[in-house]
Amino acid sequence: MTSIGSGYDLSAATYSPEGKIHQIEYAMKAVETADIAVGVKCSDGVVLATKKRVGTPLLEASRNRVISTADVHIGTVFGGHEMDGLALSCYGRKEAMSFHKEMDMAVSAKMFGGRMARYVHAHTLYASIRPFGVCLIIGAYDKEGPSLHMIKPSGLLYGYTSCCVGRESQAAETELGKTVWGEKTCVEAVDELVRVLAGLYASEVDAKFELEMSWIGPQSGYEHAHLRDTDVLEARLRAGDGTRMEIE
Repeated sequence: MTSIGSGYDLSAATYSPEGKIHQIEYAMKAVETADIAVGVKCSDGVVLATKKRVGTPLLEASRNRVISTADVHIGTVFGGHEMDGLALSCYGRKEAMSFHKEMDMAVSAKMFGGRMARYVHAHTLYASIRPFGVCLIIGAYDKEGPSLHMIKPSGLLYGYTSCCVGRESQAAETELGKTVWGEKTCVEAVDELVRVLAGLYASEVDAKFELEMSWIGPQSGYEHAHLRDTDVLEARLRAGDGTRMEIE
C-alpha cells in the first residue's frame, strides 16, 4: 500500500500533493470489504441490521454481535474492521454513561453523534495513531423523534433516512432508495430489510450467513433492543427468504 501513496500514506497527519489523506482512504477500503450494515429511519422508529458471513460452524452466534446499545434510546451497528468497531462501540457506551453522570440526563442523539464524530476525527490528526477502519451507524429515538446518522473514518457525521456500508452496499442502496422509509412502520421496515439483505451475496451459494437486527420503536417501548429470533424468522417467512441465513 505504501507504493500507492508514494510515501504520503505513512501517516494520517500527512496530506498528499493531491490534497488526500491516504490513511483515511485505506480505512474506507476496510469498510468496503466488510459485511454489510444497514440502518433505516421509519415513521415510528429506527431499524438496524447486518448480514454477516459465518466463517466456521464453531462460532456461537449470540457471542459475535456487531449491533450494540450505547444508551437506552441509542443503538449502533458498524461495518468495517471488527476490532475497531467493537472498540468504538465500547467508547460510545462510556461516552453516554459519562454524559448521564455529569449532566444527570440522557444524551441526545445529536449530542452523542457529535461527540463520537469528534473522537473518530481525532484519530486522523496524529502520526502516532491510525484512523478507525469502520463506519458507525447510529440509530436513536429522543424527544425530537427517530434519527439515523453515520460516522465515516474521517469523522464526518451525516444524517440519513436510510444508509448502508460494506460489501455490495451499492446494490443495497439501490434497493433502499426504492422505498419511502418515512411512510413505513418499524414492523414493515423489518420485512423490507430482510428482503433486501436476502438478495445480497447471491453468488456465494455455499456460504452461510447470520442475520442480526434491532429496533427502537413502539414495539420495544422506544428503547433499543435486538429483535427476538421468532420476530426475525416471521419476517423472513413473510419476505419469502430462502437463503442460508441463521438468526442471531
